[in-house]
Amino acid sequence: RLHDSKHATNPGDTKLDDRRNIVCASCHYSPALDLAHLGPNDDNGKEQTQHISMSRAMHASHGNLNKQPQFDQLFPDMPPPGQRTAGLQEEILQDACYNCHPGKRTKCLRGAMGGGGIVCQDCHGQMAQVGDDFSDGSGSGQNKRVPWASEPKCQSCHMGDVLQVADLYSSGMLNDASVNVSDSRGNSDGLRLNMTYKLSDHSSNGGPDNLSLLNFSDSRFASNKPLFRLSGGDDGSGKGHGGLFCEGCHGSTHAIWPNANALANDNKAAQQLQGHTGTIIECNTCHAGDLGMTLKGPHGMHPVGDTKFAREHEDFAKKNANACRACHGLDGEGSVLSRTATPRLLQAKEDHITVSFPKGTPVGCGDCHENKLRNP
Repeated sequence: RLHDSKHATNPGDTKLDDRRNIVCASCHYSPALDLAHLGPNDDNGKEQTQHISMSRAMHASHGNLNKQPQFDQLFPDMPPPGQRTAGLQEEILQDACYNCHPGKRTKCLRGAMGGGGIVCQDCHGQMAQVGDDFSDGSGSGQNKRVPWASEPKCQSCHMGDVLQVADLYSSGMLNDASVNVSDSRGNSDGLRLNMTYKLSDHSSNGGPDNLSLLNFSDSRFASNKPLFRLSGGDDGSGKGHGGLFCEGCHGSTHAIWPNANALANDNKAAQQLQGHTGTIIECNTCHAGDLGMTLKGPHGMHPVGDTKFAREHEDFAKKNANACRACHGLDGEGSVLSRTATPRLLQAKEDHITVSFPKGTPVGCGDCHENKLRNP
């Protein structure tokens, strides 16, 4: 009846209240229900080509209400990272996304991202920006987002390894980005972003509704095909590391491992597979025996833990110094990319000693032996 009151302005229109039951997608196209990828169509009595998409009907119509003085408290925009308290963040989520999406109790956004303070708007933009899709009716929609398809990619925030990010800083490409300063343990970061789009594109800075997401397509962590671009594709698929998908090692998109709640069901798979929570990083989860001297792991990683690589990589490192710098830092002092995923005991070959690393320690060259990557 509310829909009829707002939209049935033509006396000849049939009121929806007289046509029960109504499927929203009969008029408002949703890619989530278009498994055949046909696009908006009028088959079988549908009227999708005559109406805006379901996403625009919901996100844009509600998200633009706060631009009207009488509704400025409805569906508020989320301030940028660093400009909001945890309390304000939760309050806005309840008043915006969680009015419809499950979150207040079910916590669909959780895991590493949710636990790190990342919220819906940091990845997807404000409601009005999410709703500004191809069905705007202006004829320019081909350059706008497609719901469920035009989504942030891993490389929208994970810009690359230490060397790649150093180049981005030098080129000035990060001058308008919200760079993460430190991780949850206080380790210096600088390699990941807090938002998938430019600071100037945030609504508080006058950003447009037609939001452009960042895409560092050359990133070591890019999800472009072939997947895991720098890892071995020995099965001949060309997809890298056996054609695994990101979720196979990292968990599902909105519940990326680990969940801060040690007892959470999200953590069970990783715990049972490798003995600890977080990304599946232990090679022996899938592989038998020591894999030797190789950089054919996911994203070009070497085998982790107390392996032959850890004990005998000296000659390998001399010939591949930049491969070490990529994760262990320009000066070999460690980075967030070289953090230990679990407590480690490693054998230092030079001095025949055992070195203990607590979980979350950025491993540097000087921790076990002379740091030959440090600039003189």
